[in-house]
Amino acid sequence: MSLPVNIDALPTSLPRSRRAFASVLFDEAHSEAWSIRADTVAQMNPRHPGDAGYLQAAAALRERGMVVDAHTVGALTAEVVTDRDVVVLAHPSDGTWERVTGIGSATLSADEIDALEAFVRDGGGLVVMAECEQDKYGNNLVDLLERFGIRPLNVTVQDTEHNHQDVVAWVLATLPRQRGKADLLARVSGACFYRSGVLSITNPDAVVLAKTSSTADPAEQPLAVALQFGRGRLVVFADSDLFGDDSIADYDHLTLWSNAITWAASGSGADTVSAATPSSWLLTHPGWIALKESIENLRGLQAKDGSLDIETHGVSAQEGATAELDTIVSSIEALRPHFEHDADYLDAVILDLQNWRDGGFAPRKTMNLSSSFDHRVVDGYDAATFIQRLRTLIEAPAASSCCSSVSWWPA
Repeated sequence: MSLPVNIDALPTSLPRSRRAFASVLFDEAHSEAWSIRADTVAQMNPRHPGDAGYLQAAAALRERGMVVDAHTVGALTAEVVTDRDVVVLAHPSDGTWERVTGIGSATLSADEIDALEAFVRDGGGLVVMAECEQDKYGNNLVDLLERFGIRPLNVTVQDTEHNHQDVVAWVLATLPRQRGKADLLARVSGACFYRSGVLSITNPDAVVLAKTSSTADPAEQPLAVALQFGRGRLVVFADSDLFGDDSIADYDHLTLWSNAITWAASGSGADTVSAATPSSWLLTHPGWIALKESIENLRGLQAKDGSLDIETHGVSAQEGATAELDTIVSSIEALRPHFEHDADYLDAVILDLQNWRDGGFAPRKTMNLSSSFDHRVVDGYDAATFIQRLRTLIEAPAASSCCSSVSWWPA
C-alpha cells in the first residue's frame, strides 16, 4: 500500500531538532585536498583519483540515510552551518603540497573560526582531518582546534615494528579500550594512519581514540581524539588518508568513519545541555557495562555459524556460555526500569536466549531485516516502530493475533 506524496512540496532542509537523519556538510571551499564530487576528484587527480576522493566515505553515510552535501562557495558562516548536524574539514592545503579543489583559501577567517566554535558549542558536530607536518600546508587548523584544547603537531610518525606492508610511515594505531563514553571504536579492531602527525591535548575532556604504539616515534601519542564541547561534539584525526577512496576499505576504516560521523551528529538538536546527552547515564550504568562485556565474551566462544566452538575452547565452552548468558539476562533486568516502552521486546530477548541455552546453544536460522525510508516523509521514530512491529510479526506470528487490526499503517 502506498500514499501519493508530492516530494517537491517537502522542505529540503529541516532544523536539527526535527530531522530523523543527520545532515553532513563537507567543506570544499577552503582549498581542501579531498572532495566528495566525482567530477572534482577527476580534475584534481586524474591518474589516481582514489588519492583525492572521499566518494566512498560520502556514499557510506548516504546509505545510512544521511544527507551529505559539499560546500563549494563562500565562507563557513553561521547561516551556512546552523541547520547542519556535522561539518567536515578534510585537510585544507595550498596548492604547493597537495592537489586541491582550487576553491578559496586554505585559511579560515577569524569570523569562520568563531562561527565553527559557536556551531559546536550550540549542538553541532565538527570532524577535522589534519595531516603530518601540519605547519607546511598553509592552513590554520591549529587556530581553530586550539579553541577546543587540541593542537596538531608538526611531525611525521614512523614505526619500524607496527606498520602496514613494512612501510614505516604507515603506522598501525593502538586503539585504547573505551569505558564510560560512547564507544566510537565499536566493531573497530584495526586502523592504519598513513603519513600521520600526532595531536597535543590540553582539554581534560578529550578521549583518545587511537594512538601510536610504544615502538613508534613519537611513541604513544594521540592520533585521533573525540570530545564533548558545550552541547556539541568534535572528532579530530591526525591523518586524512585513512578515509580516502584508496584506503577506506583497509582494516576497519569504514566503520570508524561511520562511527565518528554518527557520534558527532548525536550532539545535535538538543535544547538544553542536559538533553544534549540523554544516554550519558547509560554508558556508565553497571548493567550496561556488564552487558557489553558478557556479549563480547560470548562472541569469543562462538564459531562462525553461531554455535559454540567446542573444537577451540573444549567442553568448558558450554559452561562459560551459560555463565555469560546468565549475566546478560541479569543485566537486561537491571536496565529494564529505564526501558519500560520496550518491555515486550526485552521479554522476547530473554526468552530467545533461554531457548538457545536449553537447545544446547545450537545454531539457529536467522535473516537480516532492514528497511529504507525517505526521511523527508517518514520520521525516524515511526520507521523504527514499524520495523520492530514487522519483526515481531515474522518471529512470532501466532502470538500476534491482533495483527489484522493494526491501525497505524495507512489504508
